[in-house]
Amino acid sequence: MKPLQQQIIESIIKSNGKLQGLKSDLKASRNLYSLERSSLGRASTSPKTSLHLWKSCVLVQATQYIRYVCPSQLSDIQTQLQKSLQNTFDCYSQPTNLMCDLGVPRIQFFRHKDLTRLHYRFSNKPKNSLLYSVYMCRIHNPAQLDPLDLEAQILHSAEHIFPLWKHPSPLPQPHYLPRVLLQNREKSFAKSLNDPLSRIWRKELNEAASTLPLSRLSAYISIAGHDINRNDLFHPAQYINSHSTISVKALLRLRTQHSEEIPTHQHLDSTEGIFQKTLYTDRKCPACSESLALPQQPPPPIGSEEHLLFSCPHTPPIIMTPFIFNINRILRQLRKPEWKLIPPHHQLSIALGSTPPPEWKLKVSQVDRLNRNLLNHCALLALRLSEYAKTLH
Repeated sequence: MKPLQQQIIESIIKSNGKLQGLKSDLKASRNLYSLERSSLGRASTSPKTSLHLWKSCVLVQATQYIRYVCPSQLSDIQTQLQKSLQNTFDCYSQPTNLMCDLGVPRIQFFRHKDLTRLHYRFSNKPKNSLLYSVYMCRIHNPAQLDPLDLEAQILHSAEHIFPLWKHPSPLPQPHYLPRVLLQNREKSFAKSLNDPLSRIWRKELNEAASTLPLSRLSAYISIAGHDINRNDLFHPAQYINSHSTISVKALLRLRTQHSEEIPTHQHLDSTEGIFQKTLYTDRKCPACSESLALPQQPPPPIGSEEHLLFSCPHTPPIIMTPFIFNINRILRQLRKPEWKLIPPHHQLSIALGSTPPPEWKLKVSQVDRLNRNLLNHCALLALRLSEYAKTLH
């Protein structure tokens, strides 16, 4: 399948080139015409619109024939896909954070989903059909299958998604599937696979973050908060889909740990023109470093967004004061505790656009109202923090 792998990679590169050209045209049209005269509007280059364009132009090229590609050939395709995603959103940080916020799992997850869908399709064919007979004959003798055979890959993917499932038992299915129209059941079953795949992906993220408790990934887990626990990680985080009058691009860069201003986002240090990788614990707050440069002083704290927002004594009050005033007003309307009574880890995730914690026990309408009223303030806070951090360098 090497020729197919090369064809997929070439299709991703060509589609990405076309998308970047379209993206440039959209930006130029916003600068050339006024909002009243332009038919594109303010949302033409928003992350939500860019994500729809990227999925329809680039992601479809990678997933169309992914079931036939060998597992060892997925890494090169994944690399090109990540480069395209980073170019589209101008976020060149750790790709895992960006992919999780945008709801784009690794290509391996799409392959597991596609192969498990194939098992559902073949096993639900009429029992007197040739396809059903040949497929069942093949998978009833797994010892005779080569690991690279399609049937062996199908069984492997199904067992990966459902660890307790064993052939010839039917695959676990959602309870509502019998009520779905016959012609739509396969599509509905494939959509239900997002839930177990999301659990697998969430477990991998948490394990990776716990392995390195001080890293950009662990910082992202703290910021994302309850967004990590959303049922379907194949969909973007709430702040991407919500409507806001202020662009959430700065918020996206802060959450995904890509910023030219926040010290902990910078993993490379230039020394005499040579870039060297720095440890997360060595990325100190510049403002605190100057004040604690005297002997017998405690070491300066790490310059994370949490420190800059809540702990740094040098951060101007104008950054957090308007946000606290507005969120306290919203919390009073929801009859929730005021801002200073909220635990610090919830404060960080809420301030940077995450959904409220489940302990609040809000109704769906209340969550939508909170997100709608709070998102503009979160986006404005991210812009203020980015502008302030520029003055630290």
